[in-house]
Amino acid sequence: MTKCKEELAVKYQELEKTIGETSPELLAKTDPYGFRDYQARLRVTQGKHYIGDILLAYSPNRAVYTANLAAIRDDVAASTLCEICAATGCRLAGGSRQPRQPGPIMQDTPATNHTRIEQARTAADLLLKALAKSGIQAEFAGIYNHYVRLNLLFNQGVPARIDIYNTAKHQLELRFTTPPANSEDAARIGKLWAPIRTSLLGGESSSASPSQSAEAAMRRADVYYKTLQKYAKCDFDFIDLAIALKDEAHARGLAFPELDEVRYDFAELERNYKAMAAI
Repeated sequence: MTKCKEELAVKYQELEKTIGETSPELLAKTDPYGFRDYQARLRVTQGKHYIGDILLAYSPNRAVYTANLAAIRDDVAASTLCEICAATGCRLAGGSRQPRQPGPIMQDTPATNHTRIEQARTAADLLLKALAKSGIQAEFAGIYNHYVRLNLLFNQGVPARIDIYNTAKHQLELRFTTPPANSEDAARIGKLWAPIRTSLLGGESSSASPSQSAEAAMRRADVYYKTLQKYAKCDFDFIDLAIALKDEAHARGLAFPELDEVRYDFAELERNYKAMAAI
């Protein structure tokens, strides 16, 4: 285990213990598939009901822990968890204190949600076929509330996970819940996914195609990366690079961390930069 993981493990264990002692009705357990060098995912249940995740990010350059609770669906529990995270020395990511309140344009009805899940399943089937042709072993793992999950079976016996989200806000967005051990594999999957997403969302009107938008964002990211690289080990805010990479990920239909989780972490931004450059 790396030093970053060790320090992160100490903090999430402290959070698990404090949450249990402060609010016995709440239980937080770290998802082993969501535990990385700079981020841990704590699944929170209230009684027998799962109410969302806490994303705990660590920035070693600044020795700062940031907790993002935007995914917690219960407002009262979210308020309690915010207080607990703050008491254990974690910064709160932007939006953590306010419950999510999607407006009518971004809110799916049961009928549209069913259609979106069907579209996500279609995308998953197409991706499975493309993966098989490319020699990547994968299997369908299930349909959940807003996403379809696939397991990849090349990660040294531990399946990597891909989730395909399809909501009004996140249309056919591919997320590596557990990334492949080899970054080249992630790049290969990204290349296979891009045309599938474009074909299924081909009716969207846009002033620029997804590929053009991604290329423009990548050009901006190139400039910021080369300019800021010399400050990699400094206590610095790399927000411009983070925004450019987030824009590129969005154009490609890929997930990207919350800006507050990575804006001070050049190593994580560089990892994302190189991964997308390989696509």
